[in-house]
Amino acid sequence: MLRPLLTHLGRLRGRRWRFQFQLRTLLLVFLIVALGLAWWLDRRALVGRIQRLEDRMFPPVLAGRAWGVEQATGSPDTNGFGDLYTAWASQTPDVQQEWLLLRYAKPVRPTAVIIHETYNPGSLIKVSVFDPGGREVVVWTGRDPTSPAAGGGVSTIPVSVDFSTDRVKIYLDSPRFPGWNEIDAVGLRYWWGRTIWATKAEASSSFAGGSSSPGIYPGYGTLR
Repeated sequence: MLRPLLTHLGRLRGRRWRFQFQLRTLLLVFLIVALGLAWWLDRRALVGRIQRLEDRMFPPVLAGRAWGVEQATGSPDTNGFGDLYTAWASQTPDVQQEWLLLRYAKPVRPTAVIIHETYNPGSLIKVSVFDPGGREVVVWTGRDPTSPAAGGGVSTIPVSVDFSTDRVKIYLDSPRFPGWNEIDAVGLRYWWGRTIWATKAEASSSFAGGSSSPGIYPGYGTLR
């Protein structure tokens, strides 16, 4: 009578030990994943801080023409807000509505368009993308998320389409917002928050070269 009882208790203790072991293993795995994620996020923040410090100490060499359409290509490189030549500006400040057309190195399925406005923001009124057949599809119209009183900022426009694209076109209502409405960069956010930046650009006009001014410098070029 006593031996079966002891055997049963032994089995119960064995099951309890296995359960505790599995629970501890799961907790350990969770802790390792959490520490890895924290390290990755902290590393990204550190890299960003180092990059900003380097930009302040060693300003980037101007690629292309001052205020030319090519200044809207690549990642953001305008330090601060103001009438700075490392951003694109239209030929005139308030005569007509303007547009900026950007092309990317590869097609992606976007989740957002990221627009860095560095001078007199607030003029953004429409964003469109192009499907694989070349058809322009309007993905957003409305009021610019960046206030004109802000001096500058980043307007994030959510996008939901069922195709990949390598072209984005943004429209600016320049007459409604006095002064040049300057754009430093336009990014396409896609899978897992990744962002790619334009490699080519074309605009309704450019302070550096009149209407329909293409980027003619190496690495930019007109859109095809």
